[in-house]
Amino acid sequence: MGKGTPVSERILSMERVKLDSEILGFSVVILSAEGHDFPAQLVASERRDTSEVFTYRVEGEDIFSVFTKFYDGDVLGHIQAGRKCYFVSTEVDEHLVTSSLYVEAPEVVYYPNLVTPMQDLVATAVKPNGKRRAVRSGSLPPTVWINIAISTEYRDAVGGADKVTKRVIHLMDRQNTAYRSSGFNGRMAIREIFFFERPAGLAQADIFDWAVDAEGPINKARALSKAAGTLVLFQNSYSPLALITSPAPLIPRIEVAIAGKIFASWDDGDIVEALHELGHLSGGDHNPESSSSGPNDPQLSARDWYSCEEAIYGALSYNICNIWLKKIEMYSGLRAVYGGKVRGKATQNNVGTFELVFQFMKGEHD
Repeated sequence: MGKGTPVSERILSMERVKLDSEILGFSVVILSAEGHDFPAQLVASERRDTSEVFTYRVEGEDIFSVFTKFYDGDVLGHIQAGRKCYFVSTEVDEHLVTSSLYVEAPEVVYYPNLVTPMQDLVATAVKPNGKRRAVRSGSLPPTVWINIAISTEYRDAVGGADKVTKRVIHLMDRQNTAYRSSGFNGRMAIREIFFFERPAGLAQADIFDWAVDAEGPINKARALSKAAGTLVLFQNSYSPLALITSPAPLIPRIEVAIAGKIFASWDDGDIVEALHELGHLSGGDHNPESSSSGPNDPQLSARDWYSCEEAIYGALSYNICNIWLKKIEMYSGLRAVYGGKVRGKATQNNVGTFELVFQFMKGEHD
């Protein structure tokens, strides 16, 4: 998509490049990565309410490259080139290119009803074919593995198991790009994706208690897969909520994040909401004025950023400016730079808490 700065060979690297998004829609474009040019042919395009989606096939690749160009100028994309996968996102007048962790989709497991007894069902279903994902060599940043629990309502709204799997992989790429944009070297990765039927009669007020129940189905599935937590995705408008993880030994618990935004094909509010809740799962909190932790919070510096003057705010911040603000997928940190300014300080440094929390959450958990 135009000649840009070559993407680094280092896995999980991030480069800022200049990309000409105006060529999206051309029948043939040239993608440039790692010093090589990859011809790509337009396969399909679709116009939506707030964006256009362009699907390309790079010469020699079986997996499509897909770009979403929003009418406000932002571009998101997955590029499959040179047998590697890259994720593209917009920052001001530049684009961020990161290596995607997911060369192929994680294994999808279907649990017909998580309300039923789980032990035998999960023990045989977690890795039914016994395959392990390939891991590239080299030094990797601290990685927290989580499960993604998807209600069948949300799955069906997105368009089925294959489409929703691609959507949550896209979600995780955006989560990790938000970390990197914030100056945080940690990674979040998907251990398992599974579907569940919403329990009959489960009231909105009870959904979080159901999800975090130590003896409940969500945590039983998490324990069997040894993940550090679970992101639960609902189609209906359940109240989004996540307990804020604190570094051991303060509150050494495994947490659950709930995202309940209604999915719509023209909107990515479900993903933006998930990034907010996963920020809590990582240990972060809202802006200082909106924090629910109080003055006795042991992590007082875990507060997010915003700018009323620039009409922007961070992934964990609430809008307290009484004007429309653009959500920036970046958390507060001393190395978080957006628009040429550092978006953090000693008293607003969510990344500082992420670094402590990830040391507790990485690895496997019973």
